[in-house]
Amino acid sequence: MAKAGGNTTTTWTRYSQAKALAGEYLGDSKFVERELQRGLAAGEIPWRCVRFEAPEQYSGPGCGDQEFWKLGAVRSGRLILNMRGIRTEGDSATRMIDGGAAYGIDLDRAALVRLKLLPADNGAETTSPLQRQAGKSLIEAEVRRRAAAGEHWDSITELSESLREWMETVSDRPLKARSIENCLREKDLWSLLSKK
Repeated sequence: MAKAGGNTTTTWTRYSQAKALAGEYLGDSKFVERELQRGLAAGEIPWRCVRFEAPEQYSGPGCGDQEFWKLGAVRSGRLILNMRGIRTEGDSATRMIDGGAAYGIDLDRAALVRLKLLPADNGAETTSPLQRQAGKSLIEAEVRRRAAAGEHWDSITELSESLREWMETVSDRPLKARSIENCLREKDLWSLLSKK
């Protein structure tokens, strides 16, 4: 989205990817979740979504409106968030009290950098070591999820390709199949899904 009077554009990052990258960067996923919800409720993190279902008694303009995230009471001029009031899963969020949901949530990456939830990119187009590490963390989490679901594969190459396709849906910087295969061997993740 271009800003009026300037050439700057907003770089959007999927909610789940932002959460994974920030968790890897800061080393505390619970803190990251709280800070994301706090930043969204305070209007510090611009957002957009693919589809928006308005909650009951809601008069906001819809997708991207910060009011969606505000469920807490205001005390002494400070917003107190009801952290159990919003459930996030993947790239979706649901208001638990009065309904409503946002699907396919993207967050403004520059805002996450400004809030020190992500490191500055410094204009680099290449994947940073942090992003590669976070990419490997995403792969590890997905392999463990698949193993818990009882999935097994005959070929590490086919598994790597499947994981690459999955990663393209959840990450704006997916790893190549060969890098995923190396990660599976390096972290001994292949043994979790191998039929042998």
